[in-house]
Amino acid sequence: MTDTIIVITRQQGKSMSKEEVGKLTWEEKCGILRSNPVTAARHFDHRLQCLFRDVILSNAEPLGKITHYSYRIEFQQRGSPHAHCVLWVDNAPNPDTPVKDLVKFIDKYITCSIPSAKRHPEFHNLDSNISPQEYKSALELSKRGKLIIYKRNPTEIQINSYNKHLLRAWEANLDVQYCLDPYACIAYMVAYITKDEREMSQILQAVSNEANTLDFKSSMKKCASAFLNAREVSAQEAVYRLLSFPLFKSNFSTVYVPADRPEKRICLLKPISSVKDKEDEDEDVYQTSILDRYAARPTKLENLCLAKFSIWYTYDNSKKKVKVVRMILNQLKTYTASRTITLKNELGQMRKTRKPAILKYHKYSELKEKEDYCYSQLLLYMPWRNEHEDLNKFDMYEELYDNVFDIIDSNRQDLEHHADIIEEALDQFESVGPPEHSWDTIAPQVEQENAEQSKEGATEDENFSILNTEDKQKQKEKPVICNTCSC
Repeated sequence: MTDTIIVITRQQGKSMSKEEVGKLTWEEKCGILRSNPVTAARHFDHRLQCLFRDVILSNAEPLGKITHYSYRIEFQQRGSPHAHCVLWVDNAPNPDTPVKDLVKFIDKYITCSIPSAKRHPEFHNLDSNISPQEYKSALELSKRGKLIIYKRNPTEIQINSYNKHLLRAWEANLDVQYCLDPYACIAYMVAYITKDEREMSQILQAVSNEANTLDFKSSMKKCASAFLNAREVSAQEAVYRLLSFPLFKSNFSTVYVPADRPEKRICLLKPISSVKDKEDEDEDVYQTSILDRYAARPTKLENLCLAKFSIWYTYDNSKKKVKVVRMILNQLKTYTASRTITLKNELGQMRKTRKPAILKYHKYSELKEKEDYCYSQLLLYMPWRNEHEDLNKFDMYEELYDNVFDIIDSNRQDLEHHADIIEEALDQFESVGPPEHSWDTIAPQVEQENAEQSKEGATEDENFSILNTEDKQKQKEKPVICNTCSC
């Protein structure tokens, strides 16, 4: 927060040093941030991008070699942004790793100790400024398995677990956790990345009940109006959305494969300009799908299943780009042969990506929707050339599934790691919702701040009172600009 305040005051014609900012009261700091929420939001976004680019993903590898990362921006009750991040570290120990090796890995990157005030005075002060948390929440036992309890001295029970190098670079609150429980990690990602707004849900439910007598169009308009006018938005969140700052970011791509049966599958129509001159009986009105391209793959990829084909190969429809790629690849014949493929039936070219995408598809229940489940698994993990002929060799899809199970299971194991754990976690998440108290263990700092700020409530900045020209009853339906902040 210190450097953000320095930047804002500099824009206002003042010059403040870090020492002068440190002497400001909490109210004075909040007042400066409220005076320019645009710069406050932009500066947070810039610092976060720099932290990832220049520190976390750098060759220094302060947390190890990061293979994948994903983060989501959330806004606290006071209105300030913070980031929930999930990092995948290469060669990190798993829950089955011997305890000795696991402890060694955690101690290498995470600590709760207060550094020496003589050797690192600025570092010592940073740690002292970390907001305290209840130590008992860190000692709660997990009902689902192992729990990491970080080693602390009596004077360190209120210190969050952190990484020394990240704290030195970030100079603000940090909470770094090694996630040992796969279920907790899944629940954390699903809950925070798709975090619901309970108040908004209640409002929409009430509006929906009131609109039962209206037609569908009027009902949707009423719900949309409630969604736009009843949500509390902080000034910094408004800046994020108006300036299109990323609220979610990751370094991996995803690809969706329609793994439903043909009669349940949704296909995209070609543009009107390309079908208007066709005969009425012509059925060639659908866009080329990933299934069409897979069926037209070259013979050398005959044994490659649809799932692996989808995550490794991407279609390039840019003619200019293809020409540039061809010109470069002509000089590297070996590379050309291994990275670019030509599809049959004149469906163009595809090239192999450097990193595989994440596969997404509709997952059917093996118990409740057996035939649909078997068909989707056959489509994805059994190599085929003609979908209609190759997948309809038996009266039941389950029979073919059992017949080629070894092939399916081998391909599936390469892509769906910890499938049973993930399936169990998602089923429980859908049936009972997110386990609210799990966050006390995974993200205690954030949960404590949110609880404190929720009790304080949102306050309306008098500078924006001119925007509220309606009576108090109608003001309840208007967005509230929350300018109180926490950094």
